[in-house]
Amino acid sequence: MNEPRWARGLPELMGKRPGLPGDGVRVLERHPEGVQGLPGYVWLDMSGQVRSVREHELEFTGDRPG
Repeated sequence: MNEPRWARGLPELMGKRPGLPGDGVRVLERHPEGVQGLPGYVWLDMSGQVRSVREHELEFTGDRPG
């Protein structure tokens, strides 16, 4: 099993793209209901809601946010 990944919005986009996560949120490997994602997008678990976000708007880490 892969280690979990975490993501947050790129700082330079935070004011331009409301809704990007400011703190690290978990990147899901797949949608819990089996919905297919679009190429270039990832599923994020944002406060219990699953949301699709473009990869190039995020920075990723393997470390859980503190």
